[in-house]
Amino acid sequence: MSHLESHLMRIKHFFDNNLDFYQYYRSGATHFDEVYLVRGNRMSGYCLMILY
Repeated sequence: MSHLESHLMRIKHFFDNNLDFYQYYRSGATHFDEVYLVRGNRMSGYCLMILY
């Protein structure tokens, strides 16, 4: 596996593991900014789709 392929796999893994946050960010929503964008707050394993 080339270095580029390895790096692309790590990027894909990151986005797969952070899909809820990525979708929230890309949607332009702001209702969870206090949770996602304040230092020290984490929503580990919390699915945002339940709340829509």
